[in-house]
Amino acid sequence: MTITAHEQPAKGYLWGDREAEFMHCPICGCITHYETTERCDSQFVAVNMSMADIEVIEELQIKLLDKADRKR
Repeated sequence: MTITAHEQPAKGYLWGDREAEFMHCPICGCITHYETTERCDSQFVAVNMSMADIEVIEELQIKLLDKADRKR
């Protein structure tokens, strides 16, 4: 995944337990993604897809976490 800033680079901030750095657009304030910090037990990146084109989202491979795919 590549996140490109066209006008200004994304800015990050930490809050709460400081286990994730939230990156946001300095122009509109929208959160683009977040990355876990070294304080977190597991390392991953989460991307805000709410503004992505539906065609992009439909092509993504979905990985369910925490046994979310189990039938109840």
